[in-house]
Amino acid sequence: MNKRFEYLFFNVYNWYYKMKLSGRNVDPGMLTVSAFAICCSMWGLVIYAFCDRLFIHHYLGQKILAPIVIIVWVISYYLFSNALLDNYKYLDIYNKYKEYAATNAKAKRDTLLSILFLVLPVIVMVIYAWI
Repeated sequence: MNKRFEYLFFNVYNWYYKMKLSGRNVDPGMLTVSAFAICCSMWGLVIYAFCDRLFIHHYLGQKILAPIVIIVWVISYYLFSNALLDNYKYLDIYNKYKEYAATNAKAKRDTLLSILFLVLPVIVMVIYAWI
């Protein structure tokens, strides 16, 4: 896997793992995979919205939009869960970067940038809706 993707995955997983350690009843692996799947489906929605405005001009209509987003979310969730949750690959990634994050002075900044990366398609859609 790509090191940047692994570090991005580690930051989000570590954020959820800290939530679990603080007493919340969460599953960090499943929440991280869900966050990545939602991010992928939102990027698909952004691409669809841009293509709809530039090329299709509302030819497909709004009825097909929800099934497309749901299909992209299910496919991306399945791919992420197979790639990361099966055989506990996420624990290998977590153990690989755990010591680095403990000594990294910019660990909070990296975590915030990782969360921002996952929220970025939502921000783009809100800005796009105002235009």
